[in-house]
Amino acid sequence: MSGLKHRGTAEIVPFPAPGQRACRPAASEPPRGVILLFTGVRYERPSDPSPLPVEPPAGDIRKRG
Repeated sequence: MSGLKHRGTAEIVPFPAPGQRACRPAASEPPRGVILLFTGVRYERPSDPSPLPVEPPAGDIRKRG
């Protein structure tokens, strides 16, 4: 087993100049999520909830017959 290897805790990554970046085509759908800078955590919008089933109004629950 080898000993612990220490790494730096931060690294600065420069953004490319605007002229060097490739242009993306316009998206047909709005973005579903956002990646939070510095955390690497992605949060997505949940899909639209389906409507809940409607319960019948409370009344006489005795069986007839």
